[in-house]
Amino acid sequence: NPDTKTLGIAPNNLAYVIYTSGSTGTPKGVMIEHGNVIRLVINNWYAKITPNDCIAQCANVSFDASTWEIWGSLLNGAKLLIVAQDTLLDAASFENVLISEKVSALWLTSGLFNQYVDLIQGSFKHLNYLLIGGEVLDPHNVAKALYGDSPPKHVINGYGPTETTTFAASFAIIDIADNHTISIGR
Repeated sequence: NPDTKTLGIAPNNLAYVIYTSGSTGTPKGVMIEHGNVIRLVINNWYAKITPNDCIAQCANVSFDASTWEIWGSLLNGAKLLIVAQDTLLDAASFENVLISEKVSALWLTSGLFNQYVDLIQGSFKHLNYLLIGGEVLDPHNVAKALYGDSPPKHVINGYGPTETTTFAASFAIIDIADNHTISIGR
């Protein structure tokens, strides 16, 4: 591995630019620094990824969730499983891949999670971490994951605009009552 000091790489150096329309609807480039990526995936409180893990890369690379998937695996020595779009969009195929590839960490948008929670429950038992976010979580569907026959070890609500490098806040969901909102954490 090259020495970062010799190369002159510092935490405040630009890692990448990702585009977002934010709340304005007008695309803008958001400059993400190396330190932001490290904060997201190294020594965070919500997901302790190890070389024994396998993270499914389901998000489009133009979506900031892919930052957690890609760098979370690579910077922690874990396996990165790139899920083909046709597999992702077929619940049965997606569940089969999650199980056969021993995926242990998965990030899903709230919308996709809501559509798939009943269809991919068999894969949840293999997950150390199920992260959900992007929109308000449906307590009824989250309860299905938490209290189903095969719950993941940890269910995390992740929230944040692109400018904060994927998550500005996160919340470990341990218990839930129907019709209660789920915290985005801090």
